Amino acid sequence: MSFRVLLAQLFGGKKSPVCAYTLAGPGGQEASPLARQALAAARSAGRPSFSQILLFFCYAAALLGRLWLAAQPPVNSTDLMRYVGFGREFWHYGLKIYNYTPADFGSAPYAELWPHLQFIYPALALLFFAALAALYPCLFLPRLVLTGMELANSALVSRLSGNKWLGLAFFLSPVSIWWTSREGQYEAVVAFCTLLGLLLLRRKSAWAHGWLGLAIQAKYWPAALLPYFLSAARNFRALACLTISFLPSLAFALKSQYVFHILGNPAMAGNCNPYFWNPADSSKTCGTPPWHLAVNAFATYAMLAVLVGRAWVARREPWKLWRYIGAVAFLAYYKSVSWATAWYMPMCFVFALPVDEPLVLWAMLALSAMEPMAWAGLLGHPIGWVNTQPPAAFVFGIIGR
Repeated sequence: MSFRVLLAQLFGGKKSPVCAYTLAGPGGQEASPLARQALAAARSAGRPSFSQILLFFCYAAALLGRLWLAAQPPVNSTDLMRYVGFGREFWHYGLKIYNYTPADFGSAPYAELWPHLQFIYPALALLFFAALAALYPCLFLPRLVLTGMELANSALVSRLSGNKWLGLAFFLSPVSIWWTSREGQYEAVVAFCTLLGLLLLRRKSAWAHGWLGLAIQAKYWPAALLPYFLSAARNFRALACLTISFLPSLAFALKSQYVFHILGNPAMAGNCNPYFWNPADSSKTCGTPPWHLAVNAFATYAMLAVLVGRAWVARREPWKLWRYIGAVAFLAYYKSVSWATAWYMPMCFVFALPVDEPLVLWAMLALSAMEPMAWAGLLGHPIGWVNTQPPAAFVFGIIGR
């Protein structure tokens, strides 16, 4: 079959001899209407629909924009430089890395950033950045990988919700675009492990609990979903997978002060939570402008209202209440801790995915996208703490001693 005939069959247009032949019945008689419909369906099966084309171009445009941001230096945080630095030093200090601070790293450019603060995040986070630092220790590669993971997360959101547009909206969320692709915050890793765990849980796989364990070892917030996962545990294998997933943490705990530094390091004590329950309490909100506090309060209280309201409606079916626990618990934690930041916001939506109600999910995603710092950064006017000397030299240059 020629390429011209193949195109004619796939995309229509002038009928080819092959098409004319297949439309004719025995003896050259006209085929039945049913046969014509079947052939038309076969011919259009490989033709992308308008919605598929639109999705492709939206994802492509968003991906190009994210990659451009990933090629710029971070401006709202120095965290990525620290993460890459600890990842590189892991190959020197090994499992004892949690005993050391940047002040121990000599003349490295990351040695001056929070010089007396150990790495405060769990094992998977450190291993993630150690792997990237082994490949090429710069600021672009982690953000490239995190952007790719956020693309995978949007596919998982589409699969879990059954709505491809919700997945696209997640990928287009300003809070995800700015804090992941520009600033290099690694919530995409936490979200990936959590979302994959939720998908496997829906398929009744014991490995779901293992992925939740890994998520907890990226940042411990997904522990809020433990009641939901354990309520669905059907056999010993699920608990075994959950236990085995904590081997990375066990390895660090046996060799360093791991548990102490990830659970309440006093060096991080402080009062800076612009999402605190009482936005008028200036002792908790570290000088955040009133308008900013008002937006944060509206978004988080509205999310709580949506979740608690739907949980109240579902109170006559107790087994459904487990779906709401993770998101409500995370929001309560978010508004209670002494130190909280803007890039936690996407996880409010991720923890709400077990609810599986379209209106609730759209509301949670829209409210989480209201984060002001991300919008300001994308509009070219970063607010909050802004680095006056962004580390442009290390976007593609090697970070090391």
